[in-house]
Amino acid sequence: MADVDQSGGERMKAIFPEEIELAYTNVPANAENEWANATTYNAGDRVKVTDQEPHRVYKSLRNNNTNKYPPENIEPQVIET
Repeated sequence: MADVDQSGGERMKAIFPEEIELAYTNVPANAENEWANATTYNAGDRVKVTDQEPHRVYKSLRNNNTNKYPPENIEPQVIET
């Protein structure tokens, strides 16, 4: 919808975004395996961490990545996806 300015020309109406929450997703909650400290992950492996809210998915950046809890990882071993 366009507004009309004083000279009779049209101008664009600004629409500002509203904050929203994700209410539904078709991505299965079990698409990734739960993170386990005894498992060795390689670069590109994805894991979920469900002992926090909201649940998060992380991707390993390195090979031989073992016993590095993703939410507390201070080295660049994993990234949140």
